[in-house]
Amino acid sequence: MFLFVEDNGMDVAMAASLLTRLGVRDSRVVDTAGKAMDFLEQVESGEVSAPEAVIIDLLLRAGSGQDVMRFMRGREGLKQIPVLVWTVVADELTHRICMTMGAREVLVKSRRAQELREALLRLRGLPPMSA
Repeated sequence: MFLFVEDNGMDVAMAASLLTRLGVRDSRVVDTAGKAMDFLEQVESGEVSAPEAVIIDLLLRAGSGQDVMRFMRGREGLKQIPVLVWTVVADELTHRICMTMGAREVLVKSRRAQELREALLRLRGLPPMSA
């Protein structure tokens, strides 16, 4: 199961399609930082299973993806969950900050599904697929 923190419907559809093609049977989509943190509190308390990974957008209508990362990294039971930041923010300093906060990778959004597919494979520790 993947947790996807995203408030753009087109991006949700693209990622959901890729996750399905990569064999991910279940994913949880939340559209605010607060909802993500509520879900992660449930993970921490054992109410729900931990996600295999979290895909986070930085620019949310309510809150920031960095708020979610900060929340995760401050909790022992959550900080080992891999994070992929998928954002329109192309600023190198922001990317370095995200990596310092524990992101495995920061990927700038594009309409090219292959880039996201390859990042998801890396996140799962799988070899790249041929184009």
